[in-house]
Amino acid sequence: MKLLDGAVDHGGSLGRARVLFPNAVLPFVDLSTGINPHSYPLFDLPATSLSRLPEAARGRELTAIAAGTYGAPSPAHVVAAPGTQILLPRVAAQVRPGKALVLGPTYAEHARAAAIAGHRVSEVSDFATLAEADLAIIVNPNNPDGRIIERDRLLALAAQLRAKGGLLVIDEAFMDVGPRGHSLAGDVEQGGIVVLRSFGKFFGLAGLRLGFALSDVPTVELLETQFGPWAVAGPALEYGIRALADIRWQADMRASLMEGIRAAGRPVRPLRRCCRRRHHAVSLFQPGGCRRTVFGTWRARHPAPAFLRPAACPARRPAGKRGRVAAARIGSCRLGDAARRWRQGDRAMIHVCSLAKIEETVARTGADRMLSLLTAGTEVVRPSSISRENHLHLVMHDIAVAQDGMTMPGEEHVRSLLDFARRWDRAKPIVVHCYAGISRSTASAYVIAAALAPKRDEAELARTLRALSPSATPNPRLIAVADVLLGRNGRMIEAIESIGRGADAFEGTPFALKIDV
Repeated sequence: MKLLDGAVDHGGSLGRARVLFPNAVLPFVDLSTGINPHSYPLFDLPATSLSRLPEAARGRELTAIAAGTYGAPSPAHVVAAPGTQILLPRVAAQVRPGKALVLGPTYAEHARAAAIAGHRVSEVSDFATLAEADLAIIVNPNNPDGRIIERDRLLALAAQLRAKGGLLVIDEAFMDVGPRGHSLAGDVEQGGIVVLRSFGKFFGLAGLRLGFALSDVPTVELLETQFGPWAVAGPALEYGIRALADIRWQADMRASLMEGIRAAGRPVRPLRRCCRRRHHAVSLFQPGGCRRTVFGTWRARHPAPAFLRPAACPARRPAGKRGRVAAARIGSCRLGDAARRWRQGDRAMIHVCSLAKIEETVARTGADRMLSLLTAGTEVVRPSSISRENHLHLVMHDIAVAQDGMTMPGEEHVRSLLDFARRWDRAKPIVVHCYAGISRSTASAYVIAAALAPKRDEAELARTLRALSPSATPNPRLIAVADVLLGRNGRMIEAIESIGRGADAFEGTPFALKIDV
């Protein structure tokens, strides 16, 4: 097939897989795209993310968070795009058409993108050969063989290419779970380097279409000009801002994925030697049974881990290999158990919402406890699934200094709040709400999380709160009283002051705050 014949099918079509393998055991585990099956938790989007054009300020917030998460020198070194796929030919066009070399075996789409930009493209297997290129492309860590190229070798290659006006492109789509010490994200200001980062793979939200290019400022500005305004859709902005700032979820997910590998009993063996022969990889997608697959041709010399051995086509297996099928299913169960253990952490969540959203939030989350913080006379209807003893209703105004005729949050309120939180067994989530879901409820959620996770850094917790709720403006009086009662010596106050006032809103968007236990 010629490079410009059309889009390259590099996987992800489960419909096609079902046609090719109609008798396979379901569900499919799709390894073709490298998308995490345990996606970032879904949440309710603000209506304006769909009804209005994306705000430039939200775009700047996204690139700022992405710069911090990926390790770029500054937000000015990051451009966001609707997926890295659309970035590939634009990045390849940053150098004049010449000789493009792709370190293989890897995705075919990189070579196609370079050809679209006018380059003469070849795939090579020798790293040293890349120095001959005008445009060199490396996937690091690589798919499908897991190959890692060390940072010092990459920097040396970048210097060689830069000296002759060339460009090194590093696709770090899998670096979220790779050895981040070998990332070039922090080196892009040297020039002659573009690092691509994919949002959808690690966060398991590929359908959002969100990706980033990290490079020197002139290259980023040129790419931004080519995309124009509103390049990233509103929903992608909201998910990107929240998920990239959720450092705790990212750390937990990395640990969970490693636990899943350990639970399977053996480390995953690299497929590099198998994939050196291209016809082996192609045969994986040919119908006709397990014997034609890459595992069928390779396993005699290199037995695959039990949880990766195909359990499909049992009729074609000799009777003596039934034990291998059983081992594959046992390995799959172990992975499932590990995933279930990780998901149990979702139960210890504080869900924050407005008065108008309590019914739907309780129903959606399965919460069995609720904290209401409302002005006297404001009616709240307790959902039927919340028992009376599991509902605490605190009466106070949303003020920080005493005012005539108003109830200021005080020590009695905070003590009741803390006692209520400490009686929570965390078997199911808790819902915390005030009238708008912006001030009293966000302050209370912060206080509860700080109290139940005393070793958690106050500043990190405040930054997480801001990322989860752009409109959050925690009531400073509640924070100040809790700071004293919890013996934090002003750290809670300083942390909340550091995130500033939230964005103006009539009603906060519901969100979930995880407790670090």
